[in-house]
Amino acid sequence: MTRLADQLHHTGRGLVTGIAASMAEPVVVAYDGREVIDLPWPAQYLLWAQFPGGARRVGSSRHRLTAVPRLFTLLDGLSRRSLRVIDNTEWRDSPAVYQEAVNNVPKTAFSPDTHCWWSTQAAERLFRLLSVARADAASAQQQAQRVQAPWR
Repeated sequence: MTRLADQLHHTGRGLVTGIAASMAEPVVVAYDGREVIDLPWPAQYLLWAQFPGGARRVGSSRHRLTAVPRLFTLLDGLSRRSLRVIDNTEWRDSPAVYQEAVNNVPKTAFSPDTHCWWSTQAAERLFRLLSVARADAASAQQQAQRVQAPWR
């Protein structure tokens, strides 16, 4: 009995650890500021305070792009998700990368006539914008390093 209890204990710990790890893995999310985000208020505060990214104010709405643990997307309503998952990430991006990407979203995407600017088609375009922003950030970092140490 003791041995079985030990095995169940270790299996249970492994399951919990695996679930926790999958919930903590980071993803890039986009949020349409015209929608109501379906998270408890303390979670919303944590989301934007602890994981700053790029934001673009259009009228009274604030559209955002940032990386957060997947847990936030799982908590974000069961029927309708207001946080759109765009990409997986390894936390290498800085807020400046997300800001550059969201700044380059076409202005027409923020039009009141557009239902949701993070639609499936827009997600592919945003992924390309994010890739370009990452490349630009890496290039800028290399140039800064060359200025500081030109002999490299």
